[in-house]
Amino acid sequence: MASNDLTEALNIGFRADASIRIGSGHIMRCLTLADKLRERGHRCTFICRPFEGNLIEYIRKLSFEVIVLPWIPTPTGGSEAQWLGCAWGLDLSEVRTSLAKRQLEWLVVDHYAIDYRWESEAYGFSKNLLVLDDKAQNKHNCEILLDPNLGREISDYQDLTTSKTLHLLGPAFILLRNEFIKQRTVSVDGKKNAGSASSVLVCFGGSDPQGLTLTALNIAVNLEDIKKIIVLITSNNKDAEKIVAQYRNSEKVDLYLNASDIAKVMAESDLAIGAPGGMSWERCILGIPSIVFPFAQNQRYIANKLESHNIAVTIDTLSLGEIRSAIARINHDYKGMVERCLKVCDGKGALRVVKAIENYELKKNRNTDRAI
Repeated sequence: MASNDLTEALNIGFRADASIRIGSGHIMRCLTLADKLRERGHRCTFICRPFEGNLIEYIRKLSFEVIVLPWIPTPTGGSEAQWLGCAWGLDLSEVRTSLAKRQLEWLVVDHYAIDYRWESEAYGFSKNLLVLDDKAQNKHNCEILLDPNLGREISDYQDLTTSKTLHLLGPAFILLRNEFIKQRTVSVDGKKNAGSASSVLVCFGGSDPQGLTLTALNIAVNLEDIKKIIVLITSNNKDAEKIVAQYRNSEKVDLYLNASDIAKVMAESDLAIGAPGGMSWERCILGIPSIVFPFAQNQRYIANKLESHNIAVTIDTLSLGEIRSAIARINHDYKGMVERCLKVCDGKGALRVVKAIENYELKKNRNTDRAI
């Protein structure tokens, strides 16, 4: 066992998916938590659908076990409630079968299409549940609920969780990979003498089904005061071939396809254009102010919180005029925005979540001992 007070390692499952529609964010933040759990000596297993754009082989390359659920067509439209690709009861049944009578101590659920109905039945194969949520819209049945959004309060979940639920809320519990924590100092040092932004990162996540990267990039090349544009995309981006063909020889654009050192690449930028999703926290820990475009209604909450904390500027359309205006606002208080970004989180969120799980187990064990 690694350095924790439990006498035995915990068997922990992760139910999460990645696809061209869902994106990669759910899997990536689960991997961050799984890495920290493994450091503490626990065993982690991922349970995923082989959707188009999945990250199953990537997870395996990181030496985590992956249980692959039966193939079904990849959901490409509809609401988030349809992202399982099938009825929740069928998904639950196939998860139960795939575990082959294996009993989990904890199951981590990170899926917008799963709610209290699925979770209540999951106690047949997991003793405890931890749910990751960032919308505060679905009802949940779990021991621990994690929502790291800025400004999130327990009242947001008043009618959505049970009395047994421990709520881990706010930026203290943001799940950030070690590479971002290590790159923080380098990024900050590179901005010490910058009074304004001259380089911009363009990134709308791993899949970008709306094609926003190409739209933003076509605009950014026309920004006279921006000398360098850094673009991060993966092969799952539907416009990847177009972007590579159009900009691979551009002197103004540094293009990174399937980069392995994302934090290092991001740290080279003075500001970013992207969505107000999970990458918001990666930008914050590196001290990168953002121009955020909330292309989905559920992103409005995060966008509003980022702007109210004066660490980002929200735009309503991806247009040259709006982006120019947003850059001017950021440059007016550039150093102040950098400093406020750095204060959002300290990079210790994953460890805090792991300790919450371990403390729950220790408390349960003590109560059992007293009962005996």
